[in-house]
Order: sequence, then structure tokens, then C-alpha cells
Amino acid sequence: MQLRLGAAEAGLTAIYSVSGFPGTITEWAGLRQNHGAAHPGGQHTTGDAVDVNYESNPYIVVRTPTLAGEVVYGGEAPSTSAPPASALRMMRLRATVVFDRAVAFLTSSSSVASIGARAPGEPTTSVFQRFGVASNALSRYLQLVFKPTVPSTFVPPPRLIRTPVAHASTASKATLLAGISAAERWPDTVAASNISAALSDPAFAANHPGWSTDVEFWFTQILRDYEVARIPLQFGPVALAPTSTRNPANGFLDLRHELVLALASDPPLPTMRWGVCDFGSAESGDVMHFDLAARLPSGSAGPIPPDARIDVYTTTGIQQALGSLGFDAGTINGVPGPQTATAINAFRASRTPPMPVGGIDQNLRDAIVVALTQAAIPS
Repeated sequence: MQLRLGAAEAGLTAIYSVSGFPGTITEWAGLRQNHGAAHPGGQHTTGDAVDVNYESNPYIVVRTPTLAGEVVYGGEAPSTSAPPASALRMMRLRATVVFDRAVAFLTSSSSVASIGARAPGEPTTSVFQRFGVASNALSRYLQLVFKPTVPSTFVPPPRLIRTPVAHASTASKATLLAGISAAERWPDTVAASNISAALSDPAFAANHPGWSTDVEFWFTQILRDYEVARIPLQFGPVALAPTSTRNPANGFLDLRHELVLALASDPPLPTMRWGVCDFGSAESGDVMHFDLAARLPSGSAGPIPPDARIDVYTTTGIQQALGSLGFDAGTINGVPGPQTATAINAFRASRTPPMPVGGIDQNLRDAIVVALTQAAIPS
């Protein structure tokens, strides 16, 4: 490990020396903390791993479409007191929907977050770029309402010390504002102004046909998404209601490109494993981690992610989703008329096992998100 880190440092020093950067190499490299083992276990026990910027590079959710036609929602391995597998999967799925919405909001309605494990033969630069797109989009989207906590050299950002709002994905604006500290947010008037400016940009209308331009709608949605995105960015054992997390308005990738390439170079150079993409499809997502172990194959069908961009918390989104799944809900207008009801019940009947007849509820939303994810995997 000492030899590998020494080689990486030499390469970074050579790049820094010709960069013209006015500060120190530590500042140029974006190092917030000394490298080392943030916690014992695995490759850290033998001295074969380092964690870089532990406080600002969390374990995140990854979503990998596999060659077997499945979607694996990967992330930190649960401990013995883990949440139920179904609840953990739904938490992770909801987090990836937030990543999708952020990328789509900042680009176009057809865009999604590419956050799968490393595809066969994929270079590290490609991995860095696609995770960087998702991280930057998440931070810019959430910063319309929330304050970032920008770290400086060897000063990691403060942790968010509170339990996320319960049932945040469906909570009301009043409930969310009551549960989220005002210190984390811009004043309401500033947040509303930020959102209004984004929605009134002509490019937004051109790239988001059919999307709401209601400021209140997006204010509430961003409050929800902030709380949902916080959960997997936790400290400590995997939990559905962690008491301490990173700030998702900072994004999740606080590593310089050159630093990642120096540590996780590609063949024929000596390689290290990068935790965000090289632990296989089930446990990748460890942004901070680099080690000397062999990269695990992910079985990935490539970095093209499943389509989870439709917002199933609106009637318009339900109608759009049903149509994309082959159930004609009639005109996509946000009005739940008889044709929408017929499509909903047809969808319910198509599930295995069939769902009981009913309207729009959380069970329907969850089933639609799962169906969209499964339908998007290339056959």
C-alpha cells in the first residue's frame, strides 16, 4: 500500500507542479482529512485500504441493471440488526428516484442518473464522470431550497444530527418544515425565488414538456427529496431512520478527478479498487474507499440505468406510468377519470400475485415504480 500511495502521490505532484494553482497541493487535491481507515474491518485490517474524505464521501445507493435482466439496488452491507430486506430495497429505490429527478430537472425530462457498478471494461474516467453528473445534479437541485456546507482544507463539513422526517416521500409541506431545521434551509422567500428562476428559464419549458411549473409543488418536492436522499448518506450501521447523516445538498462525490485516477488507475497500470463501483452490484457505492483487492465483476449490462424518472406521487405521473406500461389511462391531464380507474385496476390485476381493486395508494405507487424499473432493463 505504501508503494502504491507513493506512486499516486508522485503522479499527482507532477500534475500539480504544472497546474499554476496558487495554493498547496493538499488544497489542489481537495483533501479534507488525512487518509486512513475510517473504521476497522475488511482490507483496512491488513493495511490494504484507505478512506479519503470520509465525512464528505458517503456510502451511497447504486442501481445496476444486470445481464440476467434484474436490477440490483446496492449499497452498504447491513449489519445483523438490519432493516427488513423489502424495506431496505424500497428505501434505496426511492433514493435513486431522487437522483433521477435531480438529473432530469437540471437537464431534460428524458434524462436519468447513471449510478450503476462498473460495466465490463469501463474506464475509471467514465465511472467518475457519470457519478459526478449525478452528484452535481443532486447538489444543484437541492440547493434551490437547502444550504450547502462547503468544506475547506482539513475541515470536514458538519454532520446533520437529526432523524429524517417520517414518511418523507409523502409528507406535507407543513410536516416537512416542522421537522427540518430552519438552519439547513434558505429562507422561504429565497427558496421560492430560486425555484421560480429555474422554472421560468425558457430552457426548462423546452426540455420538460408536461412538467409542473408550480413553485409550491417543487418547493414541497425538494423538501421531500432532501429527506429521502439523506437516509443512505448515513453514519453508522444501515438504518431506515439514521440519527446522523451527510448533507445531500453537498452532493456525494468530494474527490478530484486526478486523485481518483491516481488511486484507481486502469490496466495496464497497477490498479486499485474504488468502492463506488468495484464491490460488485450488491455492495458498491463506497465513495470514499480505495483498496488493493481485485475488482469484483458486477454482472452489469452497462451503465444505462433503469427508467424511474416518472413521478408517481402525482396523478399525471400515474397516468404517464400506466401508459408507458401498456395500460391506457386516457388523456394525461392529472384528472383521475373513469379511464384512469380502469387502467389502474387492469394494472393491479396484472401483478403477481394480483393486487386488490382500488385507487391510488402507496402500494400502487410502489408497484408502479418496481414495474417501471423492471420494464426498462434491456432484454
